[in-house]
Amino acid sequence: MKELDIKSESQVYAWYYWHRDGEFYRFDQPIGRKYTYGHGPYEVQSTSDKDRIKQLEMQNEILKKYRELERKWFRK
Repeated sequence: MKELDIKSESQVYAWYYWHRDGEFYRFDQPIGRKYTYGHGPYEVQSTSDKDRIKQLEMQNEILKKYRELERKWFRK
């Protein structure tokens, strides 16, 4: 523990429980300060959210192009 500059054994247990419970956002919290939900460091969206947004944007583009083609078809 001295090699890694970890001051307390209980901190290692806390990190273990955070990891086990999937509370990864806690690792980004500032050291030595209490953190309330929504008032701490900016949380980056997960990649699955970004992928979903990209997918929806592509669907919108395809629908716009289809509507454009549909208008051209009905004008003729």
